[in-house]
Amino acid sequence: MGELKEIRILYIEDDIGLARLFQKKLERAGYIVDLARDGEEGLAMYAAGSYDVVAVDQAMPVYDGLEVIRVMAEISEGSPPPTIMITGSGNEKIAIEAMKLGARDYIVKDVDGGYLELLPAVIERVLQQQRLIEEKQQAEAERERLLVAEREQRLLAETLREVTLALTSQVSHAAVLDEILRQAQRLVSHSTANIALLEDGALRIVCWQGYQDSAWIEWASSLVQPLADFALDAEAVRSREPLVISDTSQEPRWVTLDETAWVKSYLSIPICLHDRVLGLLRLDSTTPGEFSAEDAQRLQPLVSAAAIAIENAQLVEGLEEEVAARTAEIVAEKEKSETILRHVDDAIATSDLEMRLRYVNPAFTTLTGYTAQESVGQHVGFLSKQIMSEQDRQSLRRVLSQGEAWRGEVSSQRKDGRPYVAAMTIAPMRDAAGRVTGYVTSHRDVSQRKALERARSRFITNISHQLRTPVTTIQTYTYLLREGKQPEKTDHYLQMVEGETTRLIHLIQDILEMTVLDSGKAVSVWEPISLSTVIEETVARYHSQAEASNLTLVAMPLPPDLQLVNGDQARLTQALGEIVENAIIFTPSGGQVTIETKTTVNEDLLWVVIAVQDTGPGISPEEQEHVFDRFFRGVLAESGHVPGTGLGLSIAEEVVRAHGGRLTVESAVGKGSTFRIWLPSSEHDSFSR
Repeated sequence: MGELKEIRILYIEDDIGLARLFQKKLERAGYIVDLARDGEEGLAMYAAGSYDVVAVDQAMPVYDGLEVIRVMAEISEGSPPPTIMITGSGNEKIAIEAMKLGARDYIVKDVDGGYLELLPAVIERVLQQQRLIEEKQQAEAERERLLVAEREQRLLAETLREVTLALTSQVSHAAVLDEILRQAQRLVSHSTANIALLEDGALRIVCWQGYQDSAWIEWASSLVQPLADFALDAEAVRSREPLVISDTSQEPRWVTLDETAWVKSYLSIPICLHDRVLGLLRLDSTTPGEFSAEDAQRLQPLVSAAAIAIENAQLVEGLEEEVAARTAEIVAEKEKSETILRHVDDAIATSDLEMRLRYVNPAFTTLTGYTAQESVGQHVGFLSKQIMSEQDRQSLRRVLSQGEAWRGEVSSQRKDGRPYVAAMTIAPMRDAAGRVTGYVTSHRDVSQRKALERARSRFITNISHQLRTPVTTIQTYTYLLREGKQPEKTDHYLQMVEGETTRLIHLIQDILEMTVLDSGKAVSVWEPISLSTVIEETVARYHSQAEASNLTLVAMPLPPDLQLVNGDQARLTQALGEIVENAIIFTPSGGQVTIETKTTVNEDLLWVVIAVQDTGPGISPEEQEHVFDRFFRGVLAESGHVPGTGLGLSIAEEVVRAHGGRLTVESAVGKGSTFRIWLPSSEHDSFSR
């Protein structure tokens, strides 16, 4: 801004906070900003002052933005300074009405004030537009003056009219310069000619005609002539009048160069636009006395028309360069945005108004397992499998219908079936008029954080209860041993302490196991599982325990069409072992524990089910509701002093859940129990589709 005059801006805004932010932002950019608190005050300041740009808010008391623009046009007799409408409504009708009344640009406020970042660029754009309009108006006015003079004085014949037409029809700068020299040849006879444009106090030859010597052309194309070294050209520039040298040998100020020693007569005509000299049209001849003042007069209309044509051509090229630069900025900004999207950790997706995905970034593919080709065209809800509550759905619809962003947590599922909890944000995207054109969705996996929170809460709740009894027992018998009043019971006391200590060790081991499961690390690998191996290892491990209890442990043959499952084979073996051991413990002598595996369809999904059936006493309906609760031990376990911590079935359930499945129980008192492990098959997704 240092090379330009000081720019005064009037900002009319009834929100004083926003007005102050606006003022500070633009003052840092080098502008002078005056604030008006409402439309009435703004019109008074506008009428009394002189402003280069007016920015006006739409929603104001007394006079709104549209009324302010209309009144300013009346005050300025239809020629107000560039005006920018700033509104929060995003109403296209308001934008159209503002433009009809004379506004040059239109900005929609956003909730985080980001539009303030756009204001300097918008102001600079409307100022540039105003400068171009003024320059064009000046050029048009000058053109009109020349045409009027031409008609009034009838100085130009048909040839000169053709000259003007030919020049004004050219578009590129080089074409305009070539046309000037071609038409000059028609009007005045000469040996050679060139056009030298004035740049920073020096002349640079940009176009020539008639020169055949390649050495001269090479010399001239790189020649820069400071006006201080060429007095005759300097005089023509200073006076803005044609200069005629009939005989260069008789002119003491003529600078003789080896490359121009053959020039005997010389004509130089300034190419002027208003009070600016754009350059010189220079004609040379090998004959003394070739040029006269009449030749200069004959060429003057051509040069005047050439000045306008050169200016217009430069303006067009400048606009083309500006468009190219702006296009390059847009491309660079797009590449910048794409780079950010490619490297951001959050999974980002954009969708249309129907929530159909149109773009996903690499982090989305990494998190979900779905490629861009698989995702584009899908509804954004394809990641959540009947998981979002009706309350959340209603909240989502309500927030999006209001054009606001929605944030929440939803349970999602990867392509390979693994579940995860996603912290999700869905925000509307808007066009320049403020209309919602689609949505951008970002989400990230917060499963581990949620699992750690659950683990911490469960641990504190359960450990305080479960540790109290064995610790109290140990304290009691330790006290009795220290007293020594009944030495004959010492062995019994030690046995009780040892038993409670063993119980504590098992309890701590199970608690540590539950902590690992709660942390989200229950599945350390994710690969195809050999169910035959899982069942064989489980039977081999508990065969001796079953024989010792006079039980039969049977594994039924696997069906040939059994579907594959993915997950952690060691963890799944552990879960099945906990269930089998529980069945052996509660099944009376002479009973049987059976393991059977099959594929089944449930709720339109394909599952692999491992069933463990016993012939035990069964579980009452009341206890079935709590059988998977941590530290829960039923009436039989408590009354029969069955060893255990009450965590076995809880551990099994957590392992199965980590595999995307579920653990269920069916039982009737006196008829035994059946525990079923439901695991999603590897064909889960394709079957559901």
